[in-house]
Amino acid sequence: MPWFPKLALLLIALPVLFIVVLICRDKGFNPMVAAGLMHDSSQPTSDALLGGLLAPDIRRKSCLSRYQSISYRKSSLHKPSPYLVSKLREYEKLHKRCGPYTKSYKKSIKELVSGQIDSSSNCRYVVWLANCGLGNRILSMTSAFLYALLTDRVLLINEESDMSNMFCEPFPDASWILPEDFPFMNQLYSFGRDYAQSFGNMLENRIINTSTELLPSCLYLYLSHDYDHHDKLFFCDQEQAILRNIPWLIMKANIYFLPSLFLMSSFEEELSKLFPDKEMVFHHLGRYLFHPSNQQVMDQILTCTFKEKLLPQVDMGKSIVAPSGKGKSKAVLLTSLIPSYYEKLKDMYLKHPTLNGEVINVYQPSHEEKQRSTNNVHNQKALAEINLLKDELSQLIGKDEPTSEDEPNGENQLSRDKLLGGLLAPNFTKRDCLNVSKLRE
Repeated sequence: MPWFPKLALLLIALPVLFIVVLICRDKGFNPMVAAGLMHDSSQPTSDALLGGLLAPDIRRKSCLSRYQSISYRKSSLHKPSPYLVSKLREYEKLHKRCGPYTKSYKKSIKELVSGQIDSSSNCRYVVWLANCGLGNRILSMTSAFLYALLTDRVLLINEESDMSNMFCEPFPDASWILPEDFPFMNQLYSFGRDYAQSFGNMLENRIINTSTELLPSCLYLYLSHDYDHHDKLFFCDQEQAILRNIPWLIMKANIYFLPSLFLMSSFEEELSKLFPDKEMVFHHLGRYLFHPSNQQVMDQILTCTFKEKLLPQVDMGKSIVAPSGKGKSKAVLLTSLIPSYYEKLKDMYLKHPTLNGEVINVYQPSHEEKQRSTNNVHNQKALAEINLLKDELSQLIGKDEPTSEDEPNGENQLSRDKLLGGLLAPNFTKRDCLNVSKLRE
């Protein structure tokens, strides 16, 4: 096989290796980095910050995927505008000052409950309510964030249980989750198109207009797929003048309404500075807002591990009082700079018995926390781990196919071990691989 397919296979395989023993991989330990073949820095580089989109002062451990995503994607050819970068830093300061449980937030909540409006307050909010599937939610959340950015509001999301711990908090030292003790939490679930206090219905019934002096402290915005003509007046400059003076906006949305904001003259100049290339709005904001949480990554590892029976499931309802010493023993080698995956996996098998009686021992040779490629002791530890992995790696890049102890004889379908932890399609057969290899030679 030519060197290029081998190198490509190696680069694909390094992040996650499941061969005989489970080897959980992330950017934390990368033999190529350890060997000095890749750039290393204790601080996020410009590329890791996605051209300035990401704030450099967010604790890296709180969201490993935020700064590691650059390692698994091609560098974007579309850089964010300096104005967008500065605007995001300004927004982060606003969110930190006005976010949940801050002094300003508590003051705003009191005004919301009393129905009074303090015109001197510098904190205004848009609360996003979940509606429909995850794809719709991501698109509408991005739209809501851009609206918050344009109107100097703080975006808070009402996180449903099915979205819990799915994404990292996007803003430094502040949460974007609407607190559970929000005073009108019960009313949020009954809010729909026919809600009497929605902005569209109030406009239709002429309860509110541009000349209304006594404005409510809160308004409901319905921006879902079945919204009507009066709901769509949200996208008119005249109606935006009304909303500008209302501290709390509750938005239920399931559509990508972001493009409609570009049609409004009141936002036109600001948007042209934020996004000189209009096609790149979601590209930039999506990479800024949405990063899988550490828990989400751990859940995916365990789900894949249990589903493919690489490791036995545990009985979480029982505890191990004392090791029995009975049952088949299996050792799991985990290499990573980050100790959290090791600790969670080890504790799970240390505290709870497996369903099949196997005894699972989890080992992590080192967890250096961060890369220190110029440190000799650090490199010695990296070399030790490379040696522990060398047999599996040599099979991956050599001519021999990786072997698997639990693959039935004569089975043509690739085993879980040979699928590189799920990175390759399970319906891809050995014959398919050979055919592809011949085409590339």
